Amino acid sequence: HLFHFNQGFSGWWESSSRDGADLVAKVEHELDAQRPLESDRPLLAYVHFMDVHNPYAPPDPFDKQFAPARRGKVVFTNGLAQPSSEDLAWSIGQYDGDIRYFDSLLERLLGRWETPGKRPRSVIILSDHGEEFMEHGGLGHGTSVYREQAQIALFIKSQRTIPGLSRTPLQTIDVTQAIYELAQVTSPDTVQGRPQRAWTTLTPIYTESRTGLWSIRC
Repeated sequence: HLFHFNQGFSGWWESSSRDGADLVAKVEHELDAQRPLESDRPLLAYVHFMDVHNPYAPPDPFDKQFAPARRGKVVFTNGLAQPSSEDLAWSIGQYDGDIRYFDSLLERLLGRWETPGKRPRSVIILSDHGEEFMEHGGLGHGTSVYREQAQIALFIKSQRTIPGLSRTPLQTIDVTQAIYELAQVTSPDTVQGRPQRAWTTLTPIYTESRTGLWSIRC
């Protein structure tokens, strides 16, 4: 609530658990409380997972799927680091396990969100940052504007989008505009994002780190 993320929502729940399974269970409960699901009443759910994040601790069996033969320990810091080769490989393996675990949670959540026979629902999936594993001498995120930290993937699934793959860079502020368009609602003048019809046009892309670095990609 410190940053007023809860404004505009009829319900807001923040968990101290970093296990996304608890979050999915809560969302499922809230969806079950929506009666009737077939109504035309607008419905928006914002779900923020923290599983693909430090301390890189996926549950069994995901902790073993990408683990190297030689065991190390998870090393995490935001900035320059000098981990051993064993610790670096182990950290990457556990991070990849986190990703696979999140995939399983997402599959479960989307199966509930897109219940067959109910009204069509849109889905937007994105991250807020990437993670560096010594590509430029450091670990973690928020410390540079290199691609490993600054570039993320954006997935949109909706009956109001054209299927396809685009490699044209966007900014996260463009996603806000997309939400309004998918909901068929006129966005306020304060929204800075570009409409989806302009996403195929390359424009200068701005990014910054919390360490004061910034870059513009043209």
